Amino acid sequence: MRINGIKHFYNDDFLRIEQAIIFIETNYRNKINTIQLSVEVNISQRKLIAGIKQRTNLTIEQLIQKVRVDKAKQLLEENTYPLKLIAKYTGFRDQSYFGKVFKKHVAMTPEEYRAATKQNYYSKIIEKGNL
Repeated sequence: MRINGIKHFYNDDFLRIEQAIIFIETNYRNKINTIQLSVEVNISQRKLIAGIKQRTNLTIEQLIQKVRVDKAKQLLEENTYPLKLIAKYTGFRDQSYFGKVFKKHVAMTPEEYRAATKQNYYSKIIEKGNL
């Protein structure tokens, strides 16, 4: 199969792609780029880009953003940390950029998401008769 001009992926390549995904999932707080990632898992940038796209249907940047947004969603659901702190903790350069990326992925602002999940949480408690 040919992906982005690459004819073959070998078993080691698939393992390295998985390692790259794990690296992103564990280092999402830090700045990550394609060069660093390819060096970290010992694969060419070209194979890394094509392999991540094949495995996730996302570009590397999109995957990093998705992981960061998923972690931010978890933090928004579980606590009341200020948005600025959540943005910093999840690797976004500032709160404004965090809000823009979050809205692109979730179709609502972080504030709206937090309010919606809190409302859903209390609705479930009321349904169970625990309030």
